[in-house]
Amino acid sequence: MQLLYITQALGIATIYMGFSFALGYLLHSSQGSKGTARWIAFVFTILVFLPATAMLIGLDGWAIPARLILCGAGCLTIGIAATRPGWIPTLVWQRSFHRTYLALAMALVTAWGLSTWVIYASSAAMLIGLAALTAGSSSAKSMLST
Repeated sequence: MQLLYITQALGIATIYMGFSFALGYLLHSSQGSKGTARWIAFVFTILVFLPATAMLIGLDGWAIPARLILCGAGCLTIGIAATRPGWIPTLVWQRSFHRTYLALAMALVTAWGLSTWVIYASSAAMLIGLAALTAGSSSAKSMLST
């Protein structure tokens, strides 16, 4: 049972940090440009990042300091990804790193979803696990082919 909570917490944290990095990446890409790139960053913020932050803050099973620490880490990640400081290894900005991170995050979500399905017979958890398995497999395949 404890493993179930650990995989859930790690899955939520990795996905939230991935959303944070994506927002920072979009903000970096939109610097100095007009039009489409800025709208993409704006729409991502409204439709993905803000709802994910609201969900994270509203988690009942997590202590308030844990929620705030993860939100703060997400904000820090946005700032780092948007500014791309020189002290961060260039590996972090490469597409292969992004695909590896996504495959890892989806593996954690798959582990949570399928183990929840086995323990509680939850069809929603099974669907989440299978969707994460599909996304993680696609990311791993494209990561290995390049």
